Amino acid sequence: MSLSSSIVPFGGASMQLSRVLAPFVSQAVRALGTRSVLQSTAASAALAQPQGQPSDWFVVRSEERLDVPHTPHEEEPIFESHHSSQRFANALSAIRTTYPESVWGKVMSLFPNRSKQRPIAVDIAVGSEGRAGVELAKRGFRVIGVEADATLLARTFRFAQAHNTHIQLITAKVEHSMLHDSVADLVSFMHGLHLVDTPRALGEAHRLLKPGGVLVAAWNDRDLSHDFVDELEELFERCNPHYCRHSKQRDLDSWGQRLEQGGMFKLKEYSVHANPMPMKNAVALLDILDCMSFVRAALRGEERRTFNNDVRALVERRYGRGGFQLPLETKLFILEKVHEGTPADPAHTPFKPHHMESLFKA
Repeated sequence: MSLSSSIVPFGGASMQLSRVLAPFVSQAVRALGTRSVLQSTAASAALAQPQGQPSDWFVVRSEERLDVPHTPHEEEPIFESHHSSQRFANALSAIRTTYPESVWGKVMSLFPNRSKQRPIAVDIAVGSEGRAGVELAKRGFRVIGVEADATLLARTFRFAQAHNTHIQLITAKVEHSMLHDSVADLVSFMHGLHLVDTPRALGEAHRLLKPGGVLVAAWNDRDLSHDFVDELEELFERCNPHYCRHSKQRDLDSWGQRLEQGGMFKLKEYSVHANPMPMKNAVALLDILDCMSFVRAALRGEERRTFNNDVRALVERRYGRGGFQLPLETKLFILEKVHEGTPADPAHTPFKPHHMESLFKA
């Protein structure tokens, strides 16, 4: 017996109400039945899913996938915002800030026993996707990501999910992470240390590291030895008289002493790794340059149009209108904490209890 027929009439008004409601009640019953079938099918599919395969309960947008999405010039941008960090994240959707395997090999060699006891890594200023944190988590680290921009942190959360990795995330300033003292075996700044108050950020890294802990700082710089980069840098200097190509390089001469300043860290190793990045076309390069202050702030109107045309002409003269490799190199600094801080209490969690906030279940 259907639900519509089970409505007990009570007088003429009730009979009329029953006739009015009957079609809607029947439709609701059919909807409930369909939902039950869908739920049963979903449950069966979940049980049939091979063990070890990541579930697809979350929706991964195109910008979280490993394939290169279209540039904002060809479709709607991922972020529609004037916030500088979001605009930069939007541009980086065209080319990812990644690091070559040789960089991770250098870092992993410092922790040969990580399979027996998972070291704790704090990735400070995780950025738009937290790729460094994801790489560390894949390689056996317990990773805590710190980022002041909640929008970028949410993007990191989705990216970590998409790659089936576990990263604990907190929203905090990089100079004041709200973590306990001496909790980390490794602190990493991947292409972010020059964007913050460097002395305070180094002080925070020193506070977080255990005695003998390791600080890793890395940057992706344009390879000045490459002919294409040389022509590109000449174009920058011609269009912006205040621009100097060497001031944009994070090499040993410019950053070695800065990282050791204050006596908190001692440089153990410096290395340079080839890291060409795929570009879809000249427009993809212009998207990246649009986020650079020496372009965005200095060039306006006709000057900007001339600059864009010159960049496009340079790329097409060199590589045609198709894809090409932007010659980059990763500068890797590995430093050791010098002053032995107070050893961490094994009973403490890395988070201060009243600030503890993780986006993952324990």
